[in-house]
Amino acid sequence: MQLQTTSLDGVSQLDPQRSGIRQKGVLAFRVLQTPWNLVLKIEQVDPWIQVTSLQHATVNEAQVKIAANLQYQIENTGLKAFHVYLPTNSDSVRFTGELISDFLPIAGATTNGLQQWEVKLQRRVIGQYLLQVTYQTLMPEQTPETTVRGVQAANVNLQRGFVTLQSGGRLQVRVDAPPSALQPAEWQSIPRALQPFDSVAGFDGRVIPVTEKSSQHFAVALVVVHDQNRSHIIALLRRKEGVSVEDKFSQGNS
Repeated sequence: MQLQTTSLDGVSQLDPQRSGIRQKGVLAFRVLQTPWNLVLKIEQVDPWIQVTSLQHATVNEAQVKIAANLQYQIENTGLKAFHVYLPTNSDSVRFTGELISDFLPIAGATTNGLQQWEVKLQRRVIGQYLLQVTYQTLMPEQTPETTVRGVQAANVNLQRGFVTLQSGGRLQVRVDAPPSALQPAEWQSIPRALQPFDSVAGFDGRVIPVTEKSSQHFAVALVVVHDQNRSHIIALLRRKEGVSVEDKFSQGNS
């Protein structure tokens, strides 16, 4: 709901922030005389839910470990559950966050290789909420390539954010022939609230924005090179609203 002033008599409207009120949707008035009269109009306002995310993938010899932070901004409504799509081959799935009471996959809710999960809360939340998820996917031995798929927040108006890729053990990984939708950016462009991963501290590799459509789905194909080099981060991908990026990147010479 939203309140709109239609007529004032004996009162004047104030700026709530100057009165120390930071909450959205609050109206403030000063009484100038008595009696006074105030007429308000009540309007229905559509909910707005926006997600900014950081998804970090570590590619090891036998698996890909994913850790993702989803920063929700919830306006004009309250949520008691979140719905998130993860790859259907995800193992050891764990969601963390304040007030979480349970999480489980929804039977029959799969699409394009993604499984919908429901995260239940003890009570409704509004405003900012940080949801974290970790999982892993298995990778065949000596595979020459693998694919990292995006964590997708369901039932939101907008999702954008970043993806980081890191190799571990004796592996190197790279993205060959990225499409034109990718371009360099800076690690510093990631909001600090999304950067709790110790493994990417001090990142000095490439930062690449990725544009994608409202479905927020993406799949990044990686070339995997098995060698003796130490682990290192090779790319950071930024995701925002726009055109879908689902190109399979070509495999180069290893």
